[in-house]
Amino acid sequence: MRDFVPHVLIDNSATDRSTVHRRIREIFPTHRLNLLTLKAGENFPISSDVSGRILFPPADFTAATADDQAFVVQLSIKRTKILFVSDSGYATEKSLLASRSDLRSDVLVKGQHHSGNSGSDVFLDAVRPRLIVAGVRRARVAGTRLSHGRDFSQRQSVNRRAQLTKSPLEFR
Repeated sequence: MRDFVPHVLIDNSATDRSTVHRRIREIFPTHRLNLLTLKAGENFPISSDVSGRILFPPADFTAATADDQAFVVQLSIKRTKILFVSDSGYATEKSLLASRSDLRSDVLVKGQHHSGNSGSDVFLDAVRPRLIVAGVRRARVAGTRLSHGRDFSQRQSVNRRAQLTKSPLEFR
């Protein structure tokens, strides 16, 4: 936090399930960070050309694991939209589809749900990304299995004519 001092920090309103997140939150008061706690449906400005919208989780939401209550944020940069789904899985994808939010985004940035199940066909059809940036575990870069044990790059990105970039994640 010494090297990175944001003017505003936006945090999730869901009950905290992540030990890492709890440790980071303990640092906030000592650095006098301006903390905004947002929920689904709320917008936040970044600059005159950039804004964000929280799509998930809704107010008073709780889940059994941190992955199932991760922030889903859609950034709008002029006419380009980027959807950040973190480590969300099928349950979050179903909730997003049920919310009837406009999920269409040029870029989808996704991590990997602890179950390995994310990136459902119906969800990707709703998002329609041109580029998918998928975080993968370093040991599994060659054959990332994110949905039903099938290779994400072959099954989801190629079928939708989306370019896939795999971003190795470090786990410590």
